[in-house]
Amino acid sequence: MTTTRSTATEPKMSAAEVRSLLSTFRPTSGTPSDATVEAWRHTLARCTFGECQAALLALGPSRARTATPEQIIAGIRTARAARTTTTVPRPRVSDADRAAFAASGARGIERVYAAMSWTRNHDRALAQRVACPFCRALPGRLCRPLSRDRSGRAERRDSVSLVHPSRLERACAAEDGGERR
Repeated sequence: MTTTRSTATEPKMSAAEVRSLLSTFRPTSGTPSDATVEAWRHTLARCTFGECQAALLALGPSRARTATPEQIIAGIRTARAARTTTTVPRPRVSDADRAAFAASGARGIERVYAAMSWTRNHDRALAQRVACPFCRALPGRLCRPLSRDRSGRAERRDSVSLVHPSRLERACAAEDGGERR
């Protein structure tokens, strides 16, 4: 025969769970008395063992040793309030917007270069449109400073553009052939 607990009259935590909380977070005070356990159990009547444990952990080790049931209840209320607040999901950025943002960023970079009187390396900009076949750098990223790959093939980066020659060749071929990879 099973009996169900009435949450309005009977605490959610058992005496053993309260004793476990007290002995875990108050190790120096020894074994808690039955009166202390029942007082804590009565005060924490509407709280679960997991909520109490989380509230004590949130207090930190030094404050948990001296925590009162009221402080635990305050921590549980704070956690429950944080759980109930809903966040508005961010709208998904469309591909068109993403392209517009990238173009805007590129225009901003060009303006900075113009304002600082810097010159852009067009070989690097062209090569960064494709992935590097040698070091496998993704489009838009610089080539890695590898001089030899795993198969033993050697290829040094150009000291000015900082890209591998095979990447620049691939970019030129893609631009001439109209094919982008």
